[in-house]
This record gives sequence, structure tokens and C-alpha cells, in this order.
Amino acid sequence: MDAFPWQPAAEALALWDAALHGALLLVLAAALFRAASSVGDGASQVALQVGAAGATSLVIARWLPGTGWGWACAILPALIVAQHAVHLLRVKPRFVEPRHDGAELRARVAPSFHREVEDVITSSERCFDERTIALQYGVPTLALFLLILMVFEFLTPGTRWARDAWSEQGLGSGTLAATRLGAAGAYLYVLLYLSGRGLRHDVSSGSALWAAVAMVFGPILAAIAHRVFGDSAAPAGTTTAVYFLAGFSPRAVVIGIEEAGRRALGQTAPQPNRSEPLSSVRGMVPSVVERLGEEGILDVSGLAMADPLKLQRNCNFDKRQILSWIDEALLIHLAPGAWEKLQGVAITGAIDLAWYWDGDPASTATAAAEVATAAGLQPKPFADLIARAYEDAQVRLIWVLYQLETSEVEPSGIELTGQMLPFRRPPPPPDPPIADRPESTHEAVR
Repeated sequence: MDAFPWQPAAEALALWDAALHGALLLVLAAALFRAASSVGDGASQVALQVGAAGATSLVIARWLPGTGWGWACAILPALIVAQHAVHLLRVKPRFVEPRHDGAELRARVAPSFHREVEDVITSSERCFDERTIALQYGVPTLALFLLILMVFEFLTPGTRWARDAWSEQGLGSGTLAATRLGAAGAYLYVLLYLSGRGLRHDVSSGSALWAAVAMVFGPILAAIAHRVFGDSAAPAGTTTAVYFLAGFSPRAVVIGIEEAGRRALGQTAPQPNRSEPLSSVRGMVPSVVERLGEEGILDVSGLAMADPLKLQRNCNFDKRQILSWIDEALLIHLAPGAWEKLQGVAITGAIDLAWYWDGDPASTATAAAEVATAAGLQPKPFADLIARAYEDAQVRLIWVLYQLETSEVEPSGIELTGQMLPFRRPPPPPDPPIADRPESTHEAVR
């Protein structure tokens, strides 16, 4: 008798259990998003946003009834991407650390570069903003988690999605087995790909999205290969390896299909190409060229105009190495027909070239005449090239970042007529040292 009044309530709770849990998670996600929008602290805001996104993903995932294996396999790659996002926010070195203020940074560079320091501070705050990182890595993390979970639901016997996909569509057991092999290969590829980049702290948002695409594309390729080239029987022997490799190497399969298409359609006429390859810059080994290609940098001009702060955030290259590459690329970009001759006289980058600027074209041409002659250039055009390098916004940005990174200006700078000349120890000019020159030659230095 005592249990009778509770029986209907227990049945009702059992009936609405999933809906109640989903509603509670949605309420929790809404509350966390609300709290994240009102809190002022950056770390707390990111933590609340991550919690809200996790609660939302749990609501979505509850629509996909599956096993614990599917959840575990879906969470692991997503955690690798999420861990890298936390690394960017809390650990990764920056050109401008959050503890630095504008006055401190301006004291470390020449007065003529104070405007560029403000630009650097603004760009650094934008690149490492919590909302920027959360958007760039939160969406790929959620997409990767849900797509892997969906693939497991499609391929797990007994689930509603598996019945709809395989039973009602009339797809045979052989295609299902081939698709499972492709999914296993794709998952292993994604795990090795992301873990390898995670160990190098080089997980980009694009690589996370590619992992999500590969996780879906691999099983589809294996299923198509079985439908086109296989039979109704389950894969066995070498065909097992073929379907596994179709999922494990989707990029290689796509490249092979593209090559076959080009051969079938015939080679197109080569287009004129005026770009300078990245291999012209020192240190550009194939792996570096490939990584820069992921960032959309395909030639020297692209590298010369690249945002150094964004590139340093997205890649795991050393800060000084990035500045050195962009510096040399700027020299090639500014002097496409003479950069090799300039490097022959120890002008290795655009900063070395801009260093020769002496306030006006005439004095610069006189001071750099010997260098111009050694490089096979006329003094007047060489002085104009120096002026363009000194006034170029990208060159000045790289110059400022060099000074901020090394905190080195000629012992606190050389004071001349109220101005301070930045110093990076390039090749000494042929004229007498700056301190011995007449003071009038430096009045126009900006």
C-alpha cells in the first residue's frame, strides 16, 4: 500500500527522464552563458563559456544514443584541440606579454617607433583575446566531437541511425564492413595527426577542421570504393588493407583522383609565374614551406606581408626566426632584382637596408655610395630604395618587434638632436661612425 502512491510518479519520471535531463542541461548552459557575459575576469569568462559549450554539446549528444566507447573516442581528439586553446591563452610566449604596459614598451624602443608600438599592443590583444581563441578553437572542437560521435552512431549495430542507414537503404553487410574499416583508419589518422601536432604545440583551427572533415570523408571513401570495385561479400585479405588505407589517407586518395583527372583531361598550358618561391629565403626547408602553406603563405611576397603576431600565434616557430624570415622576404620583395647582390655585401634583410637611412636622400646616397658600388648599384637609386625601406610600414613593424624582443637599442640609444637612432648592429657603413659625423646630417631623422 505504501508503494502504491509512488508507482505512477516513478513511471512518469522514467518516461520523461531523457527530456528532463536535456531541459536541465539547457538551463545550465543558458545560465553559464549568462554568467560568462556578465563576468569581467578573462579566465573566469573563458571557463564559463567552455562549461556552457560542454553542456550544450551534452544536450545534442543525448539525441544520439550510443555506447561509452563512442563517447570516449569522440572526446579524446576534441580534448587535444581544447588543450591547445588553453595553451595559447595561458602558456604560449608572445611578443607583448599581458603584464607589459604601453609606457614600459615605449621605453624599450626608439622614440620614432612609438606609434608602431601602439599598433603592436593593439594587434597582440586582438590575436590573443579570449573570445577570439574561443571562437577559433571552440567551433572546430565541437564539430570534431559531434562528427566523430555521429560516425560511431552510424556504424554501431542496434542504434536508430544505423538501422536507418543500413537496413532501410538496402546497403549490404560488405559495404558496412568496408565503411567500418574506413572509419577505423580515419580515426587512427585523426588521432596521430592531432597528437603529433599537439606535442609540437602546433594545432591550428584549420588542422582541427581538417581532422573533422577527414573523420567523415574517410568512411565515405571506403564505402564508395567497395560499391565501385568490391562485391557483396565482406572484405578479406588485401581488400581489408585497401579500405583501411582509404580512410587513413584521404588526402592521398584525393590527390590521386586529381592526378588521374588531369591526365584524362590533358595538361593545361602553364601560366606565367612572377612569384618568388619560399625556398629563396634561408631556412625554408620543405616542412616549413608546407606549414606556411597551411597559413595561406605560398610565396615570398605573401611571407613579406604576413602578420608576424598572427603567424607566431598560429605556428610553433620561434619569434626571432619568424622575424628573420619576414625581414629577408621584405628585402626580396623591395629589391626583386638586386637582393642577391645586397646579401653579397652583408645586407641580409630589409632592416639592414633601412638602417642606412641618414635623414635625406642626398646624405644617404653619399654615406652609402661605397656599399652601392660594391652591390653594383647606382648611389641615387640605392638611396631611394633605402628611403622606401625606412618608410615601409611592414619594415617598421618588424624593426619594432626586433627591439621589443631583444630589448636592445645601442646602449640606451645614441642621443642626437633630441632623437634616438635604433641600432641592430648591421654591417658598418663606409663613412665615419655616427658620433663623428656633423650634427646637421641627423636633424631630419624621423
